[in-house]
Amino acid sequence: FNRSKNFDYDWMRNTIYNLVLEYEANHLAKNHLEIWIMLHVQSFIDKTFLDIEGMEIVRDETCSYALSKRKNSQRVVASIGLMKRKAMGRHGDLIIWKWHTEYVCSEAGKIFEGINGTKIIKEGGLKMPKMLRDA
Repeated sequence: FNRSKNFDYDWMRNTIYNLVLEYEANHLAKNHLEIWIMLHVQSFIDKTFLDIEGMEIVRDETCSYALSKRKNSQRVVASIGLMKRKAMGRHGDLIIWKWHTEYVCSEAGKIFEGINGTKIIKEGGLKMPKMLRDA
């Protein structure tokens, strides 16, 4: 077994094995909190990038570096008044970046409310495009 040569096969085997464990325990049919979905289901995505040097997967309402950088590009030292506070970027449940270049952002939801659900409209239609615009 050569990990670098057989990485995709190994990832598939482990993902299917872990997914079957969740299925057999009947966990996938239950309603769970957003954090459970991120840890037990979306973690499969995290392991996809383990073979790419420098790639980092960040979770749990992480701030977008690119958006924060753009918002603070005009920030200067104050001469008379107080200096403006540093503006933070939008927060996502998942950001995949490599050396401060963001490639993917994602949001997780407790339940899927359909394509007209609040989470899809607000975060998928407004928040995510704004985060990716600066990436």
